[in-house]
Amino acid sequence: MTESAIHAWKQDGGIGNTRTLKKLTILKLLVDNELSCSELSKHLELSNSGVTGIVEELEGEGLVVRRDSEQTFKGRRPVVVGINPEGGLVVSVMLTSSSLINVADLSGKIIASYEQAPYAELGIEDVEFIKGKLRELLSAPACKGRRLLAVSIAAPGKINKHSGAFVYAPFVRDYENINLKEVFEREFGVPVVIRNMLHFAFIGEKRYGTLGDKIQDTLYVSSLGSALCLNGQIYDGHNGFAGELGLMTIDVNNEINDYFNRYKHNTLTSSCSTERLIKIIESELADGAESSLSEIYSQKGKVAIGDIISAFRAGDPLCAATITMHAKIMACVIRNLAEFLDLNSVVLAGMNMAFGEKYRSVVQSMLDDTYSHVTTKVFNASMDAGEAEIKGALYCAIDAGLSSAVK
Repeated sequence: MTESAIHAWKQDGGIGNTRTLKKLTILKLLVDNELSCSELSKHLELSNSGVTGIVEELEGEGLVVRRDSEQTFKGRRPVVVGINPEGGLVVSVMLTSSSLINVADLSGKIIASYEQAPYAELGIEDVEFIKGKLRELLSAPACKGRRLLAVSIAAPGKINKHSGAFVYAPFVRDYENINLKEVFEREFGVPVVIRNMLHFAFIGEKRYGTLGDKIQDTLYVSSLGSALCLNGQIYDGHNGFAGELGLMTIDVNNEINDYFNRYKHNTLTSSCSTERLIKIIESELADGAESSLSEIYSQKGKVAIGDIISAFRAGDPLCAATITMHAKIMACVIRNLAEFLDLNSVVLAGMNMAFGEKYRSVVQSMLDDTYSHVTTKVFNASMDAGEAEIKGALYCAIDAGLSSAVK
């Protein structure tokens, strides 16, 4: 956020030179690091006394704190400024197979949470239940008396980035008549950030993972969901739908063509979704294919994705052949995107990361073997997608909350 905040400041000529926007820029800088007033002055090219005055106002508003930094080699202990963790609360609501509500302070530390048991689909009654649970959490002793600043909602499906309304969400019942952004803003009176869950996961990986320096022009892929980063910024597209891979057609050639003809695949969803992968393995097992999963299938009549991942990692021949083809099909699509967008990196997350190094190496080899000038590097994510999603959502809530606090 530091670079983008400074860029916005300079592009806008000091952001209109208004005191409110100076406060906002300083807060955005402090979300990344604690800084001294002199360091803030250098970043913003303002006088030291001017920055000190703004910091004092922010301190009076409870948004920042000042404290002595660590001892330096010269023996001086300069005063540094940081976001005040107790200056407010933010909330993340994760809507996946179950709902997870986290209430955190402004450092991102979770101080209260609630997880609901999994459900088949989300309906308006579930939304009302989540609102009630959030009110309960905000009344808990650890939260009581602190002001709520913002809410982030990680939602499934396609979401209109302007209105916050669902465009397509098969997991949500009657989604056409549910606007989570409007519902939560009306209920709690604070800004609500609503994004696809993969966008939050990518933000979490970029900010808190170990791949930060590798992510510039990057595709983040988890199963068939994805997010796109261009010039270091998350790219939403005109309508907020950028990064959807499932309906892309497959480059069918050579060995993939035979696979295509056998299973009648023509999109990624019909060949590489978790559901389809399980069905292919089960079909082969029903036909008597040799596999370590045969006993599980004979006992239960089905296999789970966790069973398949474990068998693949252990070298099971059926899973090795099927998932290697899965990786090659994914690599075909990734290769075309890498060529078209000139991507410097691809990050495999979720199920793709769970397959391990063997899967990653297949994708990397297909990129390397296709065009000599394509130098895109493939990495496994450094964070679990669920953890990255939570951290990314809380980060966005903190950003929105601080922005609203100074307006």
